[in-house]
Amino acid sequence: MFSAPSRAAQYSGQWVLNAQGYPTVLPVSIPFCVSSLAEMATAYSGRKMPPMPYDEKRKRYKIKDLQSEGFLLVSAESVDRPIVDGDGRIIGVVRPPPSQEYRADVDEAKKLMAEVGGKLVVGDDDYSHPRGSGYISINTGISHGQGTQKPARSNHGANSAAVAQLLESKSMQHLARYQSDSLRLYYPKCYQLYKDALDILMAKHPELASRNFADSIFPKSAFNLGGNAWSHKHVDSKNFPFGWCCITSLGDFSHVTGGHLILWDLGLILELPAGYSASILSALIIHSNIPTSEEGDIRYSFVQYFPGEIMRYVDNGCLTDRGFRKKGKKLQERQVAARQRHRRGYDYLADADTLIIRKK
Repeated sequence: MFSAPSRAAQYSGQWVLNAQGYPTVLPVSIPFCVSSLAEMATAYSGRKMPPMPYDEKRKRYKIKDLQSEGFLLVSAESVDRPIVDGDGRIIGVVRPPPSQEYRADVDEAKKLMAEVGGKLVVGDDDYSHPRGSGYISINTGISHGQGTQKPARSNHGANSAAVAQLLESKSMQHLARYQSDSLRLYYPKCYQLYKDALDILMAKHPELASRNFADSIFPKSAFNLGGNAWSHKHVDSKNFPFGWCCITSLGDFSHVTGGHLILWDLGLILELPAGYSASILSALIIHSNIPTSEEGDIRYSFVQYFPGEIMRYVDNGCLTDRGFRKKGKKLQERQVAARQRHRRGYDYLADADTLIIRKK
């Protein structure tokens, strides 16, 4: 059972983000401390998904059933909703569309996702994957691991033109920029960490300098298509453990009855209407969606994230672990220091008392 947020009273009245423009915010406060989850992660990978029955992982959960177990329903508002944990750290945020221009691009992105989804060359197996089923997930960008000697861009073969259409879209570029801006505003230490790592990576490998989106700090994106994208219970353990994953909901559906984002460790159910974005610690927090339930509902999602293996490669001096072990003691000491720094990654999170101030 989850208790009601214990610090909610601290956020009565009007509050603003202590940044340029001073936007009004409506914080969500919970007693749970994410530091307990951080202990389950390594320097470059998140926690492992705990064993659970197949049916439980893929169950279609209902809002009222979760509320009866103590989950808090967080309504979508016209202002940002930062999530503050029991240690006073901002561990996530839900943000509404910032402008009418953005809303227009959300509508264009929805149409594009439907168009591109119809062009993809896929088989039945592509509709079933670890994070969900019944929809197609296209992941693209810079990756590393599985025996590769250096990071490389994704190769989509017969679907390359369709993926390029998504990446070159003005609407998708706007959505990507807004997600990146969320990280910069609410998690500035992580934003700087990503920037420094990518600057080093691209100086070493200029062929990677062309990112998915020029104005986004994230090296990897996922497009979840197929008409009713909803994820099962999972944790993105291959993402950088202390980084945010940003999710934007798209489509035509009732956000009151479906499309919610469930944060299982936190006891939260986040309303996520089309055009709203949620940023979460996806490598630490078990999460899933409530499926859309109304006839004719259509839901897609657009996601950006930072793979942990890229951070490992950069911390190794742009070497694989095997290449690193062939080097001298100086490099070894540098990597040990980097790993110790990331193991304290919870300290990267912004202090709410510094970032959020009462409106005067």
